[in-house]
Order: sequence, then structure tokens, then C-alpha cells
Amino acid sequence: GNLLVHMYTTSNDLVTNKNSYFQYNAGKIDNYLMKIERDKNIVWSSYFGGSNVDGQDNIFHKYGDMAIDKYDNIYLSAFTISSDFPVTDNAKFNKLNGIEDCYFAKWSYEGELLFSSYLGGSKLEEGRSVCVLSDKLIVAGWTESSDFPTTDNASNQNTLGNRDAFISVFGISDFCKEEFNSDAGFSNLKLHTNKPVFLEDAFRLTS
Repeated sequence: GNLLVHMYTTSNDLVTNKNSYFQYNAGKIDNYLMKIERDKNIVWSSYFGGSNVDGQDNIFHKYGDMAIDKYDNIYLSAFTISSDFPVTDNAKFNKLNGIEDCYFAKWSYEGELLFSSYLGGSKLEEGRSVCVLSDKLIVAGWTESSDFPTTDNASNQNTLGNRDAFISVFGISDFCKEEFNSDAGFSNLKLHTNKPVFLEDAFRLTS
């Protein structure tokens, strides 16, 4: 019966309180999360971002996705160009590797940041979809990096076009374990947005 709001903002005066995980806009464009009860009371709210642009490059181009698991934990993925984007100690990748990296994060139902990590190579990446499937977190997007991190069991370990899709699968119980990560290998790929991406959808991502 609660409403969860995820948006991007340039504002410095959105509602937060002393219990907010991040109380201030740290950069040019930040994520903003808010949980509202049915009676319109704000349960918690928080900014989320680094000192540059996170998740949206202007008012017309909004990127990323949000998913919620059966325990009401919140999962986000988009992009960041902030070298100081807030990552957690258990991050899979704790540094911005390129010009623009994908990020993915997990927030608790109570508004605590549980996990946050970069994901990318030396050029450009964007996270476009995130979903929870059983005990797996699936992050999908596109990359222009020939050195995008892939696993030994990836179906494609190298880029095949100017911009390739990627699908990364992580065990939710241990985000540091990267179970599968692959470039989908389409040339000049265009991704659909706001669409749950499952493993069997890997070859339906062209438009």
C-alpha cells in the first residue's frame, strides 16, 4: 500500500531529514528516492549520486530502471559520469573505469543503501534495465567498451559493433560474485527502455 518514487533532480531543496541516507544533492543531477505511505506521510527519502551527472543528461533524456524484489528491496541501474559516485565497501567495481559507466545499486525497504557498484569499461556504458529473477539480479544495457568486464563463460567476450548490448547476472546474496556477464554482440544496437529484461530476451533487444 506504499508508493515508491524514483526520479532525477537538479534541486537542492527536496524533502529530506536527519535520517535520510543522503541529505543533499551532491552534484549536477542526482537520483532521488522517496517512500510514501497510503496516508501521504513520507516514510523516508534520500538523494543518491556523485558530484557530476547521474542517470539523466538533460530534461528530455532519462535513463535507467528500477525493480523491487519480494522483500520490497529496491534495485536501480542507470549511468554515472561521477568519479565519486557513492559505492559500498562490497562493490564489484569501486572506480569509474571510463567516461561514463553503468551503475547498479540495492536499497532496503527502510531506505538504507545496501550495495552500490560501477560496471563498465574504458568508454561508455548505460544501464537500461534491471530485474530480479529468483535469487539473481540481472542488469542489461549497452556498452561501447572493448574491455567491458566479461566472465569466462560469456557467450561473447568482445564487442562486435560500435555499440553492443550487455547482460550481467549477479547473485543477490553475494553481489561480489559475478555469475555471468556478456556482450550480446549486436552491431549498432538500439535498446528498448522500460522493459523487463530476462535472459531469454537477449536476442530481442534490437529495434
